Amino acid sequence: MIRVAVGSKNPSKIEGVRRAYEYLGIDVEIIPIEARSGVSRQPKSIEETVKGALNRVLYSRNVVDADEYVGVESGLMYIPYVDRVVDVTVAIIADRNLRISIGLSPAFEIPPDIVRRLYGEDLELEDIVVEISGIENIGEKGGFISYLTGGKYERSELVRQAVLMALTPRLSPIKRMYRLE
Repeated sequence: MIRVAVGSKNPSKIEGVRRAYEYLGIDVEIIPIEARSGVSRQPKSIEETVKGALNRVLYSRNVVDADEYVGVESGLMYIPYVDRVVDVTVAIIADRNLRISIGLSPAFEIPPDIVRRLYGEDLELEDIVVEISGIENIGEKGGFISYLTGGKYERSELVRQAVLMALTPRLSPIKRMYRLE
């Protein structure tokens, strides 16, 4: 069994991390850590989203002894040429020696009216989605993706897929090429 510190107490993030490790047959003990991202409540670029995930890893590493540390952050990413904004989840995994691997989830488009409010009114996506859906703490209950898909796809699945992508270099037969040995 490996001990994995997750830099969040958000149930969707914890569930997604646990499911990713279990999907790969890795026996895991999850240690949730209340870690601050060190970025704005609503990351508005891929750079800020990556920084938030990395900060969660570094904070967790300073708080608890674990085999691996996982930071998960969701944020916005601008897609050029088509002038769209998507929501993407970034997962960063580090071992005790701070050798990191990174993964991203599938991304989904944010409606243009919501994008205008996110940038114009400096709101968090969850605030707007709660207003639209009437579901308090929606980020812990399936997320915006669950609302958009009528519950067919949940935030924990986006987290699971991002973590699976971050685990891929760690399982690879060529992991030395990723500098993970």
